[in-house]
Amino acid sequence: MHLQLPKTKLQRFLLSKIALPLIFCCLSALAYAHTIELRAKLNADGSATFYARTYHGMSELPSGGFIIDGVTYPFQGVFSATALPEGTLQISACPYNYSSSDYYQWVTVPNFNSCVAHTFNCTSNSPETPLCNLTNTMTLGAAQITLQPAFANGVACVGQSSNLHVEVTGNNLVYQWQISTGSGFTNITDNGVYSGSTTSTLTISLVDESMTNDVFQCVVSATDNCGNPSSVTSNQVVLAPGHSVAITTQPADVEACFGTNASFSVAATGTNLSYQWQVSTDGGTSFSNLPFATSSVLNLNNLSINSNGYQYRAVVTGTCSVETSNAAVLTVADKAIIVAQPQSQTTCTGGAVTFDATVTGINLSYQWQVSTDGGTSFVNVNGATSTSLTLSNTLVTMNGSQYRLVVSGGCGPDVTTSTVTLTVNSLPSITAQPAPVTVCQGSNAAFYTNATGTAISFQWEESSDDGATWTALQGQTKATLNLSNVSYAMNNHRFRAVVSGTCAPAVTSNAVVLTVNAVAAITSQPQSKVVCAGSNVDFTIAANNNGLDYQWQVSTNNGISFSNINGATEALYSVNTTAAMNGYVYRAVVTGQCGAPAVSETAVLTVNTPPSISVQPVDKSVCAGYDVTFNVTATGSSLSYQWEKSTDDGNTWTTIPGANGASYTVANAGSGQNGTQYRVAVTGTCSQTLASAAAKLTVVKPVAAFDFQKHCENLPVVFTNQSTAVGAGPVNYTWNFGDGSGSSISDATHTYTTAGTYTVQLIARSVACPSLADTASKIIVVDKAIPGARLATIDAISGRSIQLQPRDFSASYKWFTADGSFNSTVKAPQITVQNEKTVYVKMDFASGCTTTDSVLVRLFKKEDVFIPSAFTPDGDGHNDYLKVIMVQARQLKNFRVYNRWGNLVFQTNDPSIGWDGTWRGEKQRSETYLWYCEAVGNDGSIIKKSGSVTLIR
Repeated sequence: MHLQLPKTKLQRFLLSKIALPLIFCCLSALAYAHTIELRAKLNADGSATFYARTYHGMSELPSGGFIIDGVTYPFQGVFSATALPEGTLQISACPYNYSSSDYYQWVTVPNFNSCVAHTFNCTSNSPETPLCNLTNTMTLGAAQITLQPAFANGVACVGQSSNLHVEVTGNNLVYQWQISTGSGFTNITDNGVYSGSTTSTLTISLVDESMTNDVFQCVVSATDNCGNPSSVTSNQVVLAPGHSVAITTQPADVEACFGTNASFSVAATGTNLSYQWQVSTDGGTSFSNLPFATSSVLNLNNLSINSNGYQYRAVVTGTCSVETSNAAVLTVADKAIIVAQPQSQTTCTGGAVTFDATVTGINLSYQWQVSTDGGTSFVNVNGATSTSLTLSNTLVTMNGSQYRLVVSGGCGPDVTTSTVTLTVNSLPSITAQPAPVTVCQGSNAAFYTNATGTAISFQWEESSDDGATWTALQGQTKATLNLSNVSYAMNNHRFRAVVSGTCAPAVTSNAVVLTVNAVAAITSQPQSKVVCAGSNVDFTIAANNNGLDYQWQVSTNNGISFSNINGATEALYSVNTTAAMNGYVYRAVVTGQCGAPAVSETAVLTVNTPPSISVQPVDKSVCAGYDVTFNVTATGSSLSYQWEKSTDDGNTWTTIPGANGASYTVANAGSGQNGTQYRVAVTGTCSQTLASAAAKLTVVKPVAAFDFQKHCENLPVVFTNQSTAVGAGPVNYTWNFGDGSGSSISDATHTYTTAGTYTVQLIARSVACPSLADTASKIIVVDKAIPGARLATIDAISGRSIQLQPRDFSASYKWFTADGSFNSTVKAPQITVQNEKTVYVKMDFASGCTTTDSVLVRLFKKEDVFIPSAFTPDGDGHNDYLKVIMVQARQLKNFRVYNRWGNLVFQTNDPSIGWDGTWRGEKQRSETYLWYCEAVGNDGSIIKKSGSVTLIR
């Protein structure tokens, strides 16, 4: 027999699932057959243990062994049947012809190669055991399904998750779940619906109706211990949708008389439904199952009064969920019982009352009755057929009426409630309204009203804000309101009476006004004022009351006589002053509705004069080093002066310390003071500060300054004169260009013939003050133009754009062709050519220098590679390397160079790397070499070329 077992970690693989029965003939000297069973187990140390099982008596136990590939391994022990581990391989020989005990003997073979075919012989020293030749080849670790997938209870619940699980034995298992919706199976991938698609368990996260009749299966692949692939497909599982329990009709409450029958029912939808009715005898706190109550209808017979108030519910169980119905109440009634009697009611005219009774029983009818003769007789109240009687809009005539409720039906005779009484009280009503009152300040006032109603009372209220808010007057609770010694502050206050009684709401009288006429009295006198002419001044007076009349008077003769001021009839008098009003005297006369007018004390007005400038400072010019004086003339009371200066054209001003007179002298004026402005601030008694006009100082001295832009060799340099000479009169200029030449014009131009660094000077000299000359100097660096260059040739394909790349300078770029077909100012522009041409790029530098380069754009018909026919690796920096020139090819896959003996001397896939003419560190001699090149074009095409190149030294 040939037996193949795993090579390494052998203990992981179980062999018990695989059996290969071999039937063979056994020749024996005693001419009868034995059954020999062979089992094998792989050990962790790489050895294999083989078991020989014989069916024979102990006295006849074989004592031989195994011969494996010609090597004998004797038996090493005896085991009972239960001692054999799982994961063994069983091979049976010919059946035996009599019954006997079972025994095992075993041998261990070290370093057993399970993936090589072996020849096994089993031998025995006993003449009863023949030599058995067992030859076969077997494979371990193939996939086998031990548990087929299935949905729980055969359905998948809609709206819930569901799983399919498969169990498989074998090595290196790979799972793939598949689905068929009617057009064949496809692989499932993990998404929002499925997960675990490549594991032993497939999870459907949310089952819906659209999955009905979908078919699932799992394909499992394995690799046996010797590397052979195998696969197995599970049973197909059809998705049948299951639905959660939904109760569509809840049990309803039931009323019945004792001794009769009752029933409760429930209706539900769902998959595989079953029912269990439950009862609660403690008001729904706990429920217990009813035996045999397992249908949708619960029937209860011969009801007992003890079951009154029991609650019943149904637990509906389905494959996908369990739902419990609402609890329904069973009412078992005897005769009607009045649990709560109606109560007597009291209300007010127009009010509403309700009489209520609580009655227990079933199938009851109700009728309220009324008696208007003290209970002697009762009549039915139309429409009053419930346990409640509501009377709306009650009348005084209904006061004293009596009511009762008669209850009929149920499970016994009629019953009647106790009799109750209705009391109706009357609302308060005002019969006499109060009238307005007018009095003088300090007098008494009285208001009167009257009203009717049950147990009425009065409360007078006062409002000081025209009736917006009201305050109750303490102690004023009679029909008449008496007010003593009224003050003027109470003028226009309003008063009203609120009448309350047993019945609400309270009623409120009309609001009437108290008018209090005032007596004039001055409480605050006017005050004398001191102001500046042209300003406003206010005189004020205060009196004891509102509603007074005011008249202001003025005296222009120091208080000897006064005259009324037209329009001055308020407590405040405001006047705009002039200088002529200095010394005026003012007073006020106050008149009230009651009593004599009151005259105020007098107040004196003093008017001062503000400062005024009559002569302003004027601009001055002076040569540097001389004194100059600025003057101002002003009028006004108690004047003071402060001179200020500005060096920024009057935007900001700085106080000059000690400059406090009507004139200010600038001593020894210097050129740094040229353009400075001066002004003076004049202040008087009225605290008004008056600023004079600004006067400018001009100091005669020019300031030299200049600038230049371009500075390239052999190009004109323009020098721009920026000197300042305002106020200096005529100015002469002298230029020194630093190379021995000069000029005397204002703006000069000079050409430097040699690049280098030069110092340029400009001297500005005033004609009026020739000793006051100013000099400005600057360094100029004259650049030398960069020579033009021929750029590396660019390979292009006709009709396809390429990018031009210039030398990298800090310059502006202008690209062009001689025929004018291309122009661009982009540093690295794109160009599309239809034929070979030279493109030029002009570079303009900040110094004014220019440089022009050129590049040849060579044209090809398609993507290609180009390898030169010769190169010179002599280290001179030119043509030292043999490189692949990529003509718009996107990838170099391989470039190889061979010598004439076929040796590979160079290889690369990087077009930037070239062969330097060496092999194994030694320079190769001058001769011809063969090359092969393979590249990928931009369009994906494969470019393959070969040829020869000459190495020249």
